[in-house]
Amino acid sequence: MLLSPEERDQLDELERHLSTEDPELARTLRLGAYGQPLTADAAAPILIVLGGLLLLVVGIATKFIAVGVIGFLAMGAGVYWFVQKRWSENRSRHY
Repeated sequence: MLLSPEERDQLDELERHLSTEDPELARTLRLGAYGQPLTADAAAPILIVLGGLLLLVVGIATKFIAVGVIGFLAMGAGVYWFVQKRWSENRSRHY
């Protein structure tokens, strides 16, 4: 659903008002809880987690334990990579 020009103007005015009243809340709402938006460099860890999940399901479905274990490890590695990258980027921005 597209917004009319009047509605867009009202939203812009609300955003400006929020930015002046509570700039920290406005920043959090704009960038998310980690203080930065998700970018394309987050795609690789997310794809690894999804691929690991797929391997885990295939391993369970075929009762081939090694495939399931590899999938589980891939999921863990992807989550670790994603969280570590976000944490280190967030930490470097504050120091």
